[in-house]
Amino acid sequence: MSNTVSPAPVSLWTALKTRALEPSTWAGASAMMLTAATQLPPSFQPYAFGAGALFGSLAVVMGERGSKPAEQIAKDAVAAALAIRSSSKP
Repeated sequence: MSNTVSPAPVSLWTALKTRALEPSTWAGASAMMLTAATQLPPSFQPYAFGAGALFGSLAVVMGERGSKPAEQIAKDAVAAALAIRSSSKP
């Protein structure tokens, strides 16, 4: 038998909250949504592109959280959303 100590159990809520604060979560969701949008019928594409832009903005916000003033983070998030939205129009 080994004498290793097991890590304390983490609640599901804590795990989800921690994961939601990671920029890579939202960047990955954005990439998947924008990729999937190209396979959707034209009537659904604007919604998928909008969701992809929103997820991309969340990636920016989570990546800059705590390192910049809130106003600058908001400007960066809006700029990211607009850039994603304009570059992904069919």
